[in-house]
Amino acid sequence: MKSLNLNTLQRPTWELTLRDTEETKVHLLTPEVDLVDRLVAMAPELQEVAKSKDGKTIAAVYGLIAELMNCNEEGFIFTAEELRDRYKIRLIDLFQITAGYMEFLKEIQSAKN
Repeated sequence: MKSLNLNTLQRPTWELTLRDTEETKVHLLTPEVDLVDRLVAMAPELQEVAKSKDGKTIAAVYGLIAELMNCNEEGFIFTAEELRDRYKIRLIDLFQITAGYMEFLKEIQSAKN
């Protein structure tokens, strides 16, 4: 029987270039199922969040996206505050990040079938 070295397996990633002076590239990995479930549940509500302008709800969305972005190949750790302040991620960017990431997950799922 041949051996399997998990360290040599290529894991699928989604590249995201941040809006900072270095144009930092982050390679997002697939997160735990719980985080995917929360992201899927939140996605349809994003437009309502934008309309509501409720600070607590918007902060929660930034927090969820930061959690998602912490699942990265580089080992970067992000906070909601950093996303807003250092990387200048706006609410509209959260829509685009969510949509792009969901498409990445669909591609992975399709490749498995």
